[in-house]
Amino acid sequence: ARAELLPAATSFEQYDGELVECVEGKVYVEDCYIAPGVGMVVTVKTQSFGGMLTEMVGIDADGAITGVKVTEHSDTKGLGTKAHATSHTQQYVGLTELTSTDAKSVGMHVSGASISSNAVHYGIYAALEQFKTVGGV
Repeated sequence: ARAELLPAATSFEQYDGELVECVEGKVYVEDCYIAPGVGMVVTVKTQSFGGMLTEMVGIDADGAITGVKVTEHSDTKGLGTKAHATSHTQQYVGLTELTSTDAKSVGMHVSGASISSNAVHYGIYAALEQFKTVGGV
């Protein structure tokens, strides 16, 4: 999955420094792998509608999102999972920052799935914070 989110990478090294925790037990970075000179892939856990959601976020060397993939969730199929679809997460590709942790406030939510949308959004926010904490690649 890391190679899918950061296709230019040929290898990854696990980052062993500080991992970001935005909301204790509800939004936190689980791990971070760096592709030297290329970017990083951050695995984030966030509280979603059905429980904890796990997503991976690719970030290039310039700090721009290269992709988002939800890898585990317990959200409602057909409704909450719309926030996990590539058609929804694709809107984050190329962004280098989020101005809010609330997806609806910035127009990046799925109508009827605001909790799931916020979980995905807040996880991406945490991944970008991790990139800043590491200081780039």
